[in-house]
Amino acid sequence: MRYWLVLLFFLGAMDNFGQQQIPDFDFNPAIDSPKYSKKTTALIGVDASHNNLHKLGGGFEPFAKLLRSDGYQLSPVTKVTPDVLNSLNTLVIVNPLHESNVGNWKRPIKNAFTEDEIQTIKDWVTDGGSLMVIADHMPYAGAAQSLANAFDFEYRDGFVMSENEAWPPETYSKRNGTLNKTVATQNIDSIAGFTGSGLIAPKDAIIIASFPESHKLFLPEVAWQFEEHTKIKDTKNLSMGAIMRVGKGKVAFFTEAAMFTAQIVKGKIKVGFNSPEAPQNMHFVLNVMHWLDSGRTQKIEDQQSREMQIVKRLLDRQANYYESNEMIKVAKCYTIDAIFYEPTGREIIGIKSIIAYWERIKGAAVSWETEIQDVEEIGDQVLAICQFKLKYMRGEKVVIAKSKAMLTFKKEAGEYKIFRDFYMPIN
Repeated sequence: MRYWLVLLFFLGAMDNFGQQQIPDFDFNPAIDSPKYSKKTTALIGVDASHNNLHKLGGGFEPFAKLLRSDGYQLSPVTKVTPDVLNSLNTLVIVNPLHESNVGNWKRPIKNAFTEDEIQTIKDWVTDGGSLMVIADHMPYAGAAQSLANAFDFEYRDGFVMSENEAWPPETYSKRNGTLNKTVATQNIDSIAGFTGSGLIAPKDAIIIASFPESHKLFLPEVAWQFEEHTKIKDTKNLSMGAIMRVGKGKVAFFTEAAMFTAQIVKGKIKVGFNSPEAPQNMHFVLNVMHWLDSGRTQKIEDQQSREMQIVKRLLDRQANYYESNEMIKVAKCYTIDAIFYEPTGREIIGIKSIIAYWERIKGAAVSWETEIQDVEEIGDQVLAICQFKLKYMRGEKVVIAKSKAMLTFKKEAGEYKIFRDFYMPIN
């Protein structure tokens, strides 16, 4: 009974930690010799279409920073289709969840992927794509089960934790036999994990790490609710992660997400890349991504052209509306929740106010010129630095207004619109 009371206290504390866990946005990795140069890159897609706990711009932003510093480019995947996957070098899926289990971490845990999505991913991998799936403790391992099964992997949807009442991390090391010598662990002595699920890998897979003898698999009916009748199993045949070739492609399956990113718990506890107990985790992640990398590179300018096209298409349309004095259409190039920041500091908030702003010069517009100076995709948004020259009539005089603006674009109803508009006048 003492053991269970201590365990319940410990797990309750962990649940608290989970609720107060945020990405470490101050984490800034530096790589002296990036894999990719300024001319070539490889595009990594990070799933954002399955209620994922970890996405770009959020929980997996430190992962993105690490990969960008290595020369990769990353993009959110909002829909799994052949066209989307064919543009990628590697697809990364982290902690997916079926919509019925969002906020409802109670069994049964439903599969997050449709049969068509699973077949699309499998066909793409077999034809040369690379896939990494990270499914954490319950309910995420259960949500990824069908996708894992398609590649003959199997998740154990529970909690793999130490029985010795110790706070993570788990240390996987070559010295104690829990970390194997593989392509993913070259020049690495140990890595750290922070509580996840368990994985059964097929015979053709390369096991990267196994759990220490002190760890057991706990299978509660409700996540984080551990009782005396909660099922407990050993972890003898379970692994922390494994990699495998599939047809022309490659897959990697892992059981814990924090070790692939950097987070702060309760405002002070560092978990992941930033943890003092995990000095080699970044190197490990790069090893894994380099192995997955199929070698299909893209020219950086080709990747940027997609983002450039998003910005150019919208701003060209906005300019045409302006020159036709269709100010409501100019305003509707903004999202419903957009904010327009004036140089005075005044904020014009929401589409109704933005329509009123542009309507003030209806009938006076003359011309609109745009110079797009830089674009970049950050998470699920596109950032653009632009210079504008607008002409309009003030009485009988033509006035020229020049400005430099920082714009962010996001999707609304399937198309990109201006989400934030911050501008300053220039001489």
